[in-house]
Amino acid sequence: MKRIVCRSALTAVSLFAILLVLSPAAAEPAATQQDQEVQAIKALLSRQAERWNAGDIDGFLKYYWKSDELTFSSDGTMRRGWEATRNRYNQRYPTPERMGRTVFSELEVRLLGKSAAMVLGRWNLHREPDPIGGNFTLVLEQIGGKWLIIHDHTSQLDE
Repeated sequence: MKRIVCRSALTAVSLFAILLVLSPAAAEPAATQQDQEVQAIKALLSRQAERWNAGDIDGFLKYYWKSDELTFSSDGTMRRGWEATRNRYNQRYPTPERMGRTVFSELEVRLLGKSAAMVLGRWNLHREPDPIGGNFTLVLEQIGGKWLIIHDHTSQLDE
């Protein structure tokens, strides 16, 4: 009789442990970590927009991977490298007036594992006389403990 009671108690404790592990509360730390990463990426994009709106292209580019392996696709052209990307921005937006004020919207962040993410979104430049906007896809990677943009594909919408 003692053995049956012990086995029953052991079975009950085992079932309780399994239910505890499988419960939503046990999954919460992983979800919280994912939420934190998504929020970190959105905060990065917010800081990036702030730098743009301050007329600071180099500050804006701080969130891009400073590497020859960075890729940037726009206007039907693929650019490789941080310097080529910087040159393109400086050429296209030579003054704060041409830069205008940017707003990122409709952001969708999808984690692609522990150290990579993809972001879909829209951008709008409010400027005179020709406001513009479009869509973008970013691929980010955690490098040196920081999220950095390693690929940017930006398109302009015809309006």
